[in-house]
Amino acid sequence: MSKGNWEAAHSSKNDCWRTPDDVYLPLHKEFDFVLDAAADAANARCPDYIDRAKHALSDTPWMSYTSATGSIWCNPPYGRYVGLWLKRAYEAAQRSDCSVVCLVMASTETRWWAEWVWKASEVRFLTGRVHFLDENGLPRAACPKGSAIAVFDPGYDGPPKVSLWKRKPV
Repeated sequence: MSKGNWEAAHSSKNDCWRTPDDVYLPLHKEFDFVLDAAADAANARCPDYIDRAKHALSDTPWMSYTSATGSIWCNPPYGRYVGLWLKRAYEAAQRSDCSVVCLVMASTETRWWAEWVWKASEVRFLTGRVHFLDENGLPRAACPKGSAIAVFDPGYDGPPKVSLWKRKPV
């Protein structure tokens, strides 16, 4: 992996990555997402989304950004603030009657993982590396690390059920 690809995946300089269908669609079918908590017009996976202008890391409850009923999807920027995103995801699940499902790097050695991901009800480690899509919907280089799905449920405070998720092409 080139230095440029590693830096892109670990920085907040480019966070306009769309979740590929082979990850998102099976989860959407299972959880019925109504809100994308970390998106913009180019990469949103739900009609309702929280963009930079709305500032998802503020104290505003995430479900106040939609009138629909369902779960929240969050593919946070893979940068230094990912811990704040996971904290907000956990809090959003605790404040509402919905699940919050996050796609994150499988960084089990980090503080944010220990503090927040282990509070999830479920963690699914993905087989293979995720190929995110750019603003034009084209596949980019694979993420430099493995990924995981963290499912936060209302009233649940860990530890999570842990499993391996073998993705299938859609």
